Amino acid sequence: YDLSVDSEGKVNVPGLQPLQIAGLTYSEVKEFVKEKVEKQFIGVNASVSFGELGNIRVMVMGDVFAPGSSIP
Repeated sequence: YDLSVDSEGKVNVPGLQPLQIAGLTYSEVKEFVKEKVEKQFIGVNASVSFGELGNIRVMVMGDVFAPGSSIP
């Protein structure tokens, strides 16, 4: 499957509940998703890799040093 992470930091793997991966490192995500898939689907060997990383635009407003939009 070719899956994406939604704006809430969840990935929807078919046959599983949405998996919360926000805040995890690359290594943690790989192990977490692999573990969940292999536990749910007996006899399946899962492999996780990352493709394109998307940019998130952050809008800073109010009484701040540099208000405006940026990509962290």
